[in-house]
Formats: sequence, C-alpha cells, structure tokens
Amino acid sequence: MKVRYDENLKIAGIGIHPSMRWGPQMWFKNYQVASLIDDPDWSSCSLEEYAGRGYYQDKHNTRALLRDPMFQDMLKRYFEGYYIMTYKPVIVPEQLSDSGISFVPGAPMREISSQFENKALFREIFADESINLPPHEISSWGKLATRTPSEVFAGREKIVLQDATSSGGKGTYIVGDAESLEKVIELMVSLDKQDDQVVVSDFINGAAERSVQGVVTRYGVFVGPVQRQIVAHPQLVDTVSFGQEQFCGVEILQADQQGWLSEKMTANARIIGERLQKSGYRGIFGVDSLVTDDDIYTLEVNARVTGATPLLTVNYRPEKGHIPFYLLHILEITGADYTIEDPQYTNDYDDCALIIPHLLANEPMTSRESLRMGLYDLDLGFIRSGFMFDQSADRSKRAIIQDYSMGRRLVNPGRRLATIFLGRPAIASDGRLDDKVEALINKAMERWRE
Repeated sequence: MKVRYDENLKIAGIGIHPSMRWGPQMWFKNYQVASLIDDPDWSSCSLEEYAGRGYYQDKHNTRALLRDPMFQDMLKRYFEGYYIMTYKPVIVPEQLSDSGISFVPGAPMREISSQFENKALFREIFADESINLPPHEISSWGKLATRTPSEVFAGREKIVLQDATSSGGKGTYIVGDAESLEKVIELMVSLDKQDDQVVVSDFINGAAERSVQGVVTRYGVFVGPVQRQIVAHPQLVDTVSFGQEQFCGVEILQADQQGWLSEKMTANARIIGERLQKSGYRGIFGVDSLVTDDDIYTLEVNARVTGATPLLTVNYRPEKGHIPFYLLHILEITGADYTIEDPQYTNDYDDCALIIPHLLANEPMTSRESLRMGLYDLDLGFIRSGFMFDQSADRSKRAIIQDYSMGRRLVNPGRRLATIFLGRPAIASDGRLDDKVEALINKAMERWRE
C-alpha cells in the first residue's frame, strides 16, 4: 500500500512517559509527545521537575493529565497549531478550548465510538447481520439480582457475563456456580452504574480468542492480520481478584493468515467496518471473536486505537505491503488531505507478539530501578534506545521494552509493569509463556525489585 500525504502535518501524542506514544514519528517530521516524565533517550516536552518533586498527585492517565493546570500551561505554550491524539476520545477541559490545539478524535467520534463499543447496543445493531453472534440475552445487573441462580443459568453449566460499558476485560466474567454468580452480581450492582446493562451469553466450549484490526477510511475499509488475544493469562495478570484488567497482549502468527479463519474474520470485520463508515466513524477499529474448530462467534468492536496497534506499528514493513494503520488513522481523524496511490496490501507478518506483565502480588511494590526504553536481547542486555527492531538482526532474539514502573514509583497489585514487544511467539504450545520469554520477565522483575 502506498499513501501520499503531507509529512509536515503537526501531530502530537500525550503520555505519562514519552515512549508510550512513539511510533507516528516514522511518518511525520514534526511529531512530538507531551509527557509527564522526561527521558533523555526520547525527545518530548515534559513536566519532569514538577513530577519528580511529587507535586503531581493525580492518576497516571490522559484524562488526569489534561485537567492538571501545569500540564495545560505546557500544552498552550508549545503545542498551538497541533493535532493532539488521545488513546480514547476525551472531553476537552474548558481551559484548553481556545488554546489553538485540536484534540482528536473529537466529540462526534466519541459519540459514535461509545455507541458501537456498548456491548448490548452492538448485539442489537448487528442482530440481523451474518457475523454469528453467540447465543445471548440482554438484561441488567439489577434484574439479574432479582432472579435465582437456576433461572440465570437456565440449564447451562457456565455462562459469560459482560458489562455493557466496561473495557479491558474488567467487566467480563465466566461463572459456573451460584456463589460466583452472586458475587459478580453483588459487585456490579454496588457500582451503581448509570448504564447497568449486561449481556448474558452461552459459554462456548473449547473456543480461543482471536481478533483483527481494521481501519475505516474515505477510500474503504482495510483489514489486517488475524491476532491471538492473550487475555487472563495467569503468568501475566491476576486472574482471581474481581475488577482487575485482564488484557495481557496479542500475538500475530504466520500460520493464522491463510484459510477459512482469516477469510471469515476479514469478512466479518468488513461488515462491521462498513457499518461504522456509514455512521461517520473514521480510523482504527478492532473486532474480537471466539473461534472453535469449525466456527467463529463475533463478540464486540473497539472503535478506537486497539491494544494491537503498537504491535502492528513496530512490525510495519512497507516493503511487504503492510497497511500503515496508524498513518491512515491519523490522516482520517485530522481530516487531512491524502491519496492512496496503491491500495494493494498484504498481511504477510513474521511471528511477533506484545505482552503486558502485571504486578502479581498482594502488596504494592516500589520499583527500585527502571529499565531504559529500547531494544534488548533476551538476556535483558541493553542494545540501544528506540522503538523499532533492527532490520538486519534476527528479531526472534530481540525484545523492545517500555517500562511502566519508571523507577522508585509505587506500583499497586494488578497494575501494568511494562509492554514488551517480541519478534517471536510469546505463548508455547502448552499455553504457558515461552521459556525464553518467561526468563526475560523474571530478569526484569529482579531489576525492579532490587
């Protein structure tokens, strides 16, 4: 695929650490990052002194940064005339409304995204489409609380409960007994959510989680490779405590890109993408599915940059004809002029993975040492800073690490420690972490705990 566009477009990202928003610099000469924390290896505008002295006390996310007065002043001083991208569409604080900064995606995209990402509305929108939704009913947590467990299970050994508006796996529960069911319902009712809808689905035995990422453009819908979702992996995340994030990463394997699985998942994603396009949505979206030996069940759509976007960006190879997902996303959400001169593309990716280890502990941990963001060998030997693999080296022996612990910061149980990009599969045939990958994480943990 070949795209003609203006490389001088002023684009910026927001992140706690600058490396968390790098990637678009491969397409835009003026790309910048506004961050809370500085790093000499990564160019950014930051509030390092403000954060380092402990003056910043709010949450470590984009919404919290945008409401901080010091961060607002920095944006107004250095980013006038820029398009600033946020991971999810946000409500822009009034203090930044006349700053000369355009925050993208904007309010219209936020409304469309929230409609399609609502799991109950998604099932209603696509009820008549041929994307094969799992057998389900739509109810509310309040109504479930008035029914007996036997009425909810309705003769099924296991069911899946999905809160309509939760994300990151936080509101999805697989339950197989009355005690667990009552515990989940009690928890969700206690949250007193404005939208308390829940999707109650059959549990699909022997199913594996798969996904694809697509991008909706003015030139059509383009769909990428089949991805293996890594969710609720016991070596990477706390799978017992309620309310914890369960997303642990994603793999792309060459073996998954041929045959009926790839064809059907691509077809389903096109149906969803075309509906998004008609609604006015533009940019990246992801479709999650359950796959058995002979069938595919479509679960949901994430109308935004997905957890797989960084992996596809790191492994983008224009010489292979890959889709430049992030580039097209940026051009669409900013409304920039561009032309796709050659729409032909391939999903020919080498085996690769992204994994997110979380703190598996009952008590908070103070990170003693942060790892430099960049390229490592699998013995945790630092090679260089940067966001990309060496083109000439054997990628299966390399890892790119983005450290979230950031040195001497208190990390709470269940929180993310890092994002690790691998030029190899992360999961072995027995479902456990690959031995070399497990050893790499263990060595990183030793450094964090020293």
